[in-house]
Amino acid sequence: MKENTEQNWVEKAKQGEPAAIAELYRRYWRATRATAYGVTGDLSLAEDAASEAFYAALDGLQGLKDTQRFGKTNANTKIYFFTNFVQWL
Repeated sequence: MKENTEQNWVEKAKQGEPAAIAELYRRYWRATRATAYGVTGDLSLAEDAASEAFYAALDGLQGLKDTQRFGKTNANTKIYFFTNFVQWL
């Protein structure tokens, strides 16, 4: 059985697998919302911003050619989601 590394979750999400998308959301939603709250100072705005950033990040997975950069750790995945958040702002 394949190990569920970050790379595998990203690859599955890229293919539109709902369970993989849900897993990435579960792993990164709180951190993304907390970052957004730190920027906006408003929970409602932070949730909107985090949602938009997640949508942009997931949408951007379609154009992602090298999922190997995510490796077996979540550091690069966090950077990917946060980069999309900052670009959304």
